Amino acid sequence: LDTLETADGFETMMKPSCIALFLSTLYSSSTANESGCIAEVDESKDYFPDKVAPENSLHWSVEYYKTYKVVTNEAASEKYILYQCGTQPPSLDGEFAGSYAVPLDEAGVLFTTQLPFLEILGARGKIGAFLGSASWVSSPCVSDLLDEGLIEEVPDPYNVTMIDSQSLERPSFVGHVGGTELNKEIRISVSEEDENLAAFEWIKFYSLFFNLEAKANEIFDATKSRYNCAEENAALLACDNEKRPVVLWGSYSTYCGGWDVATCPNYYCEFAENCQADILHSEDQGSYYSELCYRNYMTTEEFVAFGKDADIWIYPSPDFDNAFADFGDVLSDFVSVQNEQVYDTEGSGANTWFEQRLSEPDVVLQDFCNVVGRENLSVPTPHERSWFRNVFTESVGSLGQCEDPEAPLVPKASECFALPSDYCSKGAGAGGNEEDESSAPRRISFVTAVASLALFFLTI
Repeated sequence: LDTLETADGFETMMKPSCIALFLSTLYSSSTANESGCIAEVDESKDYFPDKVAPENSLHWSVEYYKTYKVVTNEAASEKYILYQCGTQPPSLDGEFAGSYAVPLDEAGVLFTTQLPFLEILGARGKIGAFLGSASWVSSPCVSDLLDEGLIEEVPDPYNVTMIDSQSLERPSFVGHVGGTELNKEIRISVSEEDENLAAFEWIKFYSLFFNLEAKANEIFDATKSRYNCAEENAALLACDNEKRPVVLWGSYSTYCGGWDVATCPNYYCEFAENCQADILHSEDQGSYYSELCYRNYMTTEEFVAFGKDADIWIYPSPDFDNAFADFGDVLSDFVSVQNEQVYDTEGSGANTWFEQRLSEPDVVLQDFCNVVGRENLSVPTPHERSWFRNVFTESVGSLGQCEDPEAPLVPKASECFALPSDYCSKGAGAGGNEEDESSAPRRISFVTAVASLALFFLTI
């Protein structure tokens, strides 16, 4: 059973992993990874019944044993021993970058991009320090905790004279290359992954340090399901279109002195392809070499020739108004400008995109497909864009205030309703998102289906 149709006529995806998770809850609701230290050790017990394994990620792995797990960052060639708090750490041969009792009481975080992974897991309260300036943080709840002193601010983790003894010894998530003065670095290599879901799957890596594997599996499966659903819908919606929309991805860098445009492969190229759009890209980037930024950029003349005929322009920077004020005389001739199809990334605030986009690949994909017209609109509630903001018709967004610092961060994804697999063959593509009643699958409530399935297993 892979696809069910809800009572109102839309398909919803039900993966086998979701069924397994539901049934495992029925049979073993009292069995879960420990949320704290244990007082007595049962040598025969598996203390990690909830487990994760990479499906899309290529650069991390984990081996489980009864009282410990060995976690490997393959890209950084580093291994960590994570043993259940209350048990003895194992004596293992080989070199290890660290040995930690889990779940960790707290951890430091070096980059803002790492914060939402912990927030989505419900581990915001485990953030002991932010290893940088608090002014860089967009998350309302993390900002409040920093202001209240509940999360320590360590402005310069690369200067040992600026770090107190507690921060020096606190386990801290850092980047792929490490390099801080901290004694307990845990390297995160999200940047080494080539695909959007692979990068997001590092949420499972984080979960290993807090015994939150079950939560990570639930989150990843739901995100992957929405991502795949949006991609499959886009392919069906494009089946009768000979011309794919053309997207210009580029912005002007005042500091570097030139126009920065897309290079593929890259994350935005994947979003474009998944939404059945063509993204303009240039491997040489242009003729102007920036001495400040050590690479090439396009001149304005080159950029105009490159992008003026694109249907849609995504400007991945918060300063479109400044660029248009400086170059409006030539940018006004762009097809995207004349049709008011220019979008920046300020839908949730000026800098939130840089902090959260890695942790919400399904939301970005839904936004992208919406912008290029590859979204299933025949749904009860169409997707509302969170990231891409029309610079002509929409105001800069905001994350608002922190309502509950103990509540997990809830991604802004919309429920995805799958188009019928025979959407194209039935000619629906030519007439919009219309359903052929004669070929519609039997309509059953999703909840009823799951309940019936559970009853079947309980009675065998």
